[in-house]
Amino acid sequence: MCNNMTVPLSIQQYPFVNDSKAVLSKLNITFEKIDTSNVFDEILNESFNDIIDATTRKKLEVKSVIKDIENSSFEREVAKFYLSLMIIKPSTILTRMFIRYYVNKFQIIVNYYTNRIAGGDIIIIPYYLLLFKEFGIIWKVVKITDDYFIKTTIDNYLDFETLIGNNDPPEYQILKLVNCTVSAGYVYFSIKDQFDFQRMLNKLLEERIRNLVNNIEENIECTKIDKCRNHLNKYMKDKEGLSYHPNPQKLEYGEITNSDLLRNEDLIKTFKEFLKDERYISILEFQIPPCITAILEQIRVKQELIHTQNILLATYLGAKGFTFEQITEVFKSTVNYNERVASYNIKYVLNKKLKPQNCRNLVVENLCNKQNDKTNQCEHLKNPLVFKGMINKK
Repeated sequence: MCNNMTVPLSIQQYPFVNDSKAVLSKLNITFEKIDTSNVFDEILNESFNDIIDATTRKKLEVKSVIKDIENSSFEREVAKFYLSLMIIKPSTILTRMFIRYYVNKFQIIVNYYTNRIAGGDIIIIPYYLLLFKEFGIIWKVVKITDDYFIKTTIDNYLDFETLIGNNDPPEYQILKLVNCTVSAGYVYFSIKDQFDFQRMLNKLLEERIRNLVNNIEENIECTKIDKCRNHLNKYMKDKEGLSYHPNPQKLEYGEITNSDLLRNEDLIKTFKEFLKDERYISILEFQIPPCITAILEQIRVKQELIHTQNILLATYLGAKGFTFEQITEVFKSTVNYNERVASYNIKYVLNKKLKPQNCRNLVVENLCNKQNDKTNQCEHLKNPLVFKGMINKK
């Protein structure tokens, strides 16, 4: 990523663009050079640390991300990016985590610089169109009455739509062709629909990185990269708690009876009280799984939720029998609450009767919070829905 970057009207700051391959060739990164010299040691270390960051729940800080890219160079970012891909190649889980991490980073960069461009939507659009063109999606700007739109052919849009899977969250499902404005063989979006543009770009970037990883040789002869892979393999086994525990700790708190369970309406009231007073955590942490408590804590301290957290919270509450109105009450307290989007997503979850992902997948998604489990249940749970309410006897 380039130095002295003030307004990103060029996309050549991103190491995943096609032009980066020429830079990669010029750098002449060979496995022999990596092993026999220290030229790439610092960059390899940065790549390793990026992958570690990708496995944590730590939220990317805008200032830190922007500072890093503005103090770096395009050549360095290309080297770091491709070394990261070489390291994660053997691991499907690490690949998924890194893709999610890098997409989040990309989204921060795009949002930061587009927000700094003066002149409104019509000035920002060319930047988005350059990014789409990089991924093979060609849009044209058109004016209809007093509003501006971008349009592309249905065939071109279908190249993007095929990337949307059935398990993708609702905010991606609404981008399917059946939900779009279509006329005379073209798909139209208002230039004000920039949240949709970002989601499209996120999905296209996911596919680009996935293809780049697939094209990398897995069995390489490079001692330093092997060392990174071995360290990460051990780290992930520890992180996922795959070690066998022959004598699991017994529960210290008695399971509560059905009559003692907080009814949903009372639990909603407790949620609301917790959002005002953190001391209510002493009730919640024994009533709901820690992955859900962690999300509510982020809502309480006014931290923006990522879409996987929104979906986990909505699917958990929906599967527990909460009504549309009750779930909406919880989401109204989120920093980035949008009534239209939230209503669509909640209705989608309820109508499809979606359930939360299993605990193993939540670990991969960095949504597991079992280290803060006060009831000693999480070590053996397969899904947060199985979590049983407990009475704190202390």
